[in-house]
Amino acid sequence: MPTVTESETVLLRIDRMGAGGDGIAGKQFVAGTLAGELVAVAPGSDPQRPQLVSIIEPSPHRVAPPCRFFGACGGCSLQFMDLGLIGEWKRDVLAQTLWARSIDVPVAPTLHISAGDRRRLVLKAVKLDGNLRLGFNRRGSHEVVAIDHCLLVNARLNSLLQPLAEALDVLLPERGWAKIHVTDTPQGADLWIDAAQDTKGLGLARVSRLVAMPQIARVNWNGQLIGEKAVPRINMGGVAVDLPPRAFLQASYLGEQQMVELVRQFVGPAKSVIDLFCGVGTFSLPLARTAKIAAFDSEKPAIQALERAARHHDGLKPISATTRDLFRAPLTPEELAKVDAMVIDPPRAGCEAQARHLAQSVVPSIVALSCDPGTFARDARILIDGGYSLGHVQIVDQFVWSPHIELAAHFTRPPSGKKARRN
Repeated sequence: MPTVTESETVLLRIDRMGAGGDGIAGKQFVAGTLAGELVAVAPGSDPQRPQLVSIIEPSPHRVAPPCRFFGACGGCSLQFMDLGLIGEWKRDVLAQTLWARSIDVPVAPTLHISAGDRRRLVLKAVKLDGNLRLGFNRRGSHEVVAIDHCLLVNARLNSLLQPLAEALDVLLPERGWAKIHVTDTPQGADLWIDAAQDTKGLGLARVSRLVAMPQIARVNWNGQLIGEKAVPRINMGGVAVDLPPRAFLQASYLGEQQMVELVRQFVGPAKSVIDLFCGVGTFSLPLARTAKIAAFDSEKPAIQALERAARHHDGLKPISATTRDLFRAPLTPEELAKVDAMVIDPPRAGCEAQARHLAQSVVPSIVALSCDPGTFARDARILIDGGYSLGHVQIVDQFVWSPHIELAAHFTRPPSGKKARRN
C-alpha cells in the first residue's frame, strides 16, 4: 500500500456493504471494510474508490484473514469477515436483487461448504525475468501472484501446485504464459492448458513430460490431447462417469452433494423429470434412481459421457440424453406437456428464452439452480408472471470468502383452476 501522510487521509463511516463485497460510505466504495466501521482513507485513482489506510473502529464481525496470501491474491476477498456475516450478507444481496424485480420471498439461512473441499481451480502461469509464477491474479490486475498452497482446494490439488510450477518453469520460455484448468479426480488431475505457445514451438516431447507426473491423469494443451495415463472418472449418484476434457462440474464435492439433496427434496416423488443444461449428469443420474429422465445440453461430449454412464449401470430408470442448444432452441410448451418436474441449471447468463416457454407450460414443479442472482431474478419474474409461485430459495455457499452466490430454488404451479400466490 502506498505511503500517505496524515493530512491526506479522510475519516469515513461505512454505511453498508455493496453487492461486490466492498463497504460503502455515501457514494464511495472502500474495499476491505464492513458496515459500521470508522476507517481512514486516502485518495485513489478513482474518486469513488479511495484507498483504505487503517481501521479506526473495527466491526465485531472482523476477523484475521486465515490465508497468508490475502491482500496480494485477488481471490477470497471476504476473508476478513466472519462466516456468519458472510452468510447474512449474501442472503441480503439475493433478497435485494429479488426485491428489485418485485419478488418478495424469504431466503433460507445460507448453507456453508467448508474450505478445503474444492476440486476445480483455474491457475495462471507466467515466466518473467527467468522466474515462473503460478497462482492467481492480483485484484484488479493481470499480475500473477505466486502461491504454493490454497486454503480452498483439497489436499491432492495442493500437492500438485509446487511440482506443476517446477514443470512449467522448465517448459515455458521467457514471457511465456499459460492458463491451467485443473480438475481433481481419483485417477489424478485432469489438466486443460491454454497457452501462448503451441506444442510445435515448445516441442511435443517436452510438453508430454507433464503427463509423466504422478499426480496427473490427462493433459490437453491448446485443445490437443497430449497424453492420458487413465481416463478421469468421477462418481455421480453411485454411477461412474468418464469425464470429457474440460467438463463442467460443481466446484466442490460437498457442494455438489448438498445441491443434489436439495434437488431431490424439491423434485419429490416425480416419475418423469426433464433436466436442462444437464452436463455429464450431476442431477440426472441421482434422480434416475426413481424417475425417468430426459436430459438436454449443448455440449455433445457431456451428453455422450452421460449416455455411456447410464448404459453401463444397472438400477436406473430410462435416461434419454440429447444435444440441443437451449438458448437458440428452448423446449416448447408442447414438449413440456407430460412431465412431472423440471430441473434447470443454466450458466451465468440464465435462461430467459427457456423461462418464457416454461411460463406458458403446465409443468407442476421447477427446480432452478443459478450462479447469478441478477439473471435468476429476471427469469424468476418471467415464471411468476406466467403463474408460478416461488417457494424455497436457498444459497449453497461453496464459494466461501467470495462474493459469488450460488442458489437453488423451487417453483410450483397450482393445479388448473387455482390462482398462484403472488411473490
